[in-house]
Amino acid sequence: MFSIFKKNKKKNVVVLQKPPENACGGTTKTYDKNAPKTITSDKMVFFSVTSALSYRRNTGSDGEELGYISAFAVPSDNGTFLFLEAAEGHRKLGTTKKWALVKADIFPALVPLVLECNLVSQNGLHSRTAGLPENFGGDVLVEYENGETIDFSNNQSPVISHETANKIYNTFKTYLDGEKAALPSFDALTAVRFSEERKDGGYTRAKLTRLPDGTGINEKTSKYSGTPTVFESKKETGADVFEVIKNSIENCGILGWENLPQRESLIGSKKTLTFVFADGKEITVSDTANVPYELRHAFFDIDLEMTTKH
Repeated sequence: MFSIFKKNKKKNVVVLQKPPENACGGTTKTYDKNAPKTITSDKMVFFSVTSALSYRRNTGSDGEELGYISAFAVPSDNGTFLFLEAAEGHRKLGTTKKWALVKADIFPALVPLVLECNLVSQNGLHSRTAGLPENFGGDVLVEYENGETIDFSNNQSPVISHETANKIYNTFKTYLDGEKAALPSFDALTAVRFSEERKDGGYTRAKLTRLPDGTGINEKTSKYSGTPTVFESKKETGADVFEVIKNSIENCGILGWENLPQRESLIGSKKTLTFVFADGKEITVSDTANVPYELRHAFFDIDLEMTTKH
């Protein structure tokens, strides 16, 4: 998990184990000797914990134990953007996912939770076994305002206990059920603008206008490096395009990405989507908004509809 909050964190990584040269598969283990052994800060700015959990037969009457959890929290100007995915029993039996932009600040609750669960005890340890069919473990990344970081991973074994998973789950569930920050409804959407500005001077821009019958008009202009020619197109779209946008709004919370911290762009261009609503309100989001991996496809899905399919 990548976050932009790291501040001048110097690493001193040693290799604890690695497979023989040219070996097929094997396990690589590393340890960052500079990773903090204690956390002094009480101001957390990023939280991400994902882990499969060891199977234990439940003997109670409240249903099966958690078999998987992924919890993510990042600050927003409007509160906190939260994501929680969890599965009872075996992960492959199905998961439940929920996001929310809540007004409350969850981090004051997460600071003592991290200390109580002693997550720092594994700080700096990373283990990766090649060739596994899925991630049987997970990763933890917690960052603080003063630059302190808790960062460890293992793709072969769970990285947290059931007890820790339950505490995280219950904390997130409480805040997810809290008061939400106001976001516009899809029903009020009138248009979407897309912009990609490339370092070579090229660009792609599109405007998708929503018509009263649910269909749309997509107008696109593009310019590529090495040519002064500007390519233009104007095409009608079906209502299915707006179903994609509705899914991104309702299932991935893309309208809540506007004021989130940004990840580093890996493609050397700047992409944005601007959503326009009937009351004149506009919300602009970037493809580098620091949201969970499970939600990032929302931007790409709309990009694809506006720049490639139409």
